[in-house]
Amino acid sequence: MSLISHFEKREDVLLVRLVGELDHHEAEQLKEKWKEQLADTSIKHVVVNLEKLAFMDSSGLGVFLGRYKEVKQLMVKWSFVHIINLLSVCLNYQDYLN
Repeated sequence: MSLISHFEKREDVLLVRLVGELDHHEAEQLKEKWKEQLADTSIKHVVVNLEKLAFMDSSGLGVFLGRYKEVKQLMVKWSFVHIINLLSVCLNYQDYLN
């Protein structure tokens, strides 16, 4: 399964919705798309919806950490919604490994 990323701007809020799997194959493309969106200086808040993100590996986490650094420098606030779904997937994957 691949990743589908939706970016939508509403006034000064950038809404990011991720659907699918965020792994090393998808991370670089998402990073570039996100950087393009953050070039809009009118954005004051980023909301990331993880409801339909089924999997994320360490490279996906790297994308989030990199965007956090950019957002912080731009004095933009950000929020995550539906993060519990991703935590559940990670915990279930951890059980699978054991």
